[in-house]
Amino acid sequence: MVPAFGGKVVSEIYIPVARPVMASVRPGILNTEKAEEKNADVIVCEASFLDTFESGEEFLGFEENEKTGADIETAEFVISAGRGAANDASWNAIQTIAETMNGAIAYSRSFIDAGRVNDESCMIGTSGKSVRPKVLFNAGISGAAQYVCGINKSKTVISINKSPSAAIFGYSDYGIVGDGDKILPLVAAKLK
Repeated sequence: MVPAFGGKVVSEIYIPVARPVMASVRPGILNTEKAEEKNADVIVCEASFLDTFESGEEFLGFEENEKTGADIETAEFVISAGRGAANDASWNAIQTIAETMNGAIAYSRSFIDAGRVNDESCMIGTSGKSVRPKVLFNAGISGAAQYVCGINKSKTVISINKSPSAAIFGYSDYGIVGDGDKILPLVAAKLK
C-alpha cells in the first residue's frame, strides 16, 4: 500500500518479478529514537531472482549540497516562510529570528514559486521534508494539505496569517491574525 496526497489516498501497487523493486521514504518521516524491543516472528522471503537481475544503471557518485544554517530536520526551532512572507521586510525578519533563536529556516512550495528562493532542500511538505521541532513558527503559510503533512510531528506550532480563516490555524497551538510584514520585524526586534 502506498499513501499519496498527504495520506488522503492509499493505493496498492503490484510489481511483477521482471522489474526492479525500489522503496523511498520521505526525509524526516521516520523517528530516530531507539524503538522498544518486540518479539515478532520473522518470515524469510525467497528473493534469489534479484541476484540474476542486471541493471543498465550505473552509480556515478553523490554530491551533497552545501549546508547553510541549521538543519530543518533536527533543529529545535524552525521558522517557515510562505507566500505571505515573500517580500524583503518579512524575509529579513525571518532570517534575523532564525539566527537569534539558533534555528533553521524552512519554506513552503508557494514561497519557492514566489521567487524568493530556488532551492528545495529546506521545503516542508509532501514533496519536501518533514520536521518535528519543539517550536515551529509559520509566517504567511496558508495551510495547504501538502504542507501540513510535513509539520504534524511538531510540538508547538505558532502561525501568522492575514486571513482569520486560513487552514493553518487549524493545526496551530497559537495563531496571530495580522500582517506578517508588520509583525515579523517587531518579533525580530524584540528577540535581539
